[in-house]
Amino acid sequence: MTLDEAIEHCDEIIEKEDCSKCAKEHEKLKKWLEELKELKNPQPYKFEDLKAGMWIWDNQIKGVIQVKKILTKKYCKYLYHDKNKKVFIDEFGAIEFEENRFYPVIIGGEG
Repeated sequence: MTLDEAIEHCDEIIEKEDCSKCAKEHEKLKKWLEELKELKNPQPYKFEDLKAGMWIWDNQIKGVIQVKKILTKKYCKYLYHDKNKKVFIDEFGAIEFEENRFYPVIIGGEG
């Protein structure tokens, strides 16, 4: 049984289970399985996910960086003359956000 199948099975039990205790236990199990799935298959961050102070894996440099500050559109326009850029600052300076580049730190321990 795969993780997705186990999560789907929990959904089926939760929906049809007459016993509220069993349904609650399957809800907990589903949550744990979803957390395990995220650990085994981390997804890239969206820009909106980034917060000042968080550590992230940069897949381009193959290393961990800390987000120091999220720049505002106004500041990005000044920096790049383009208000549509999504930029944050780490300890080395401004980094332009790129899709599928930044991940939870757990990905750095893989492979």
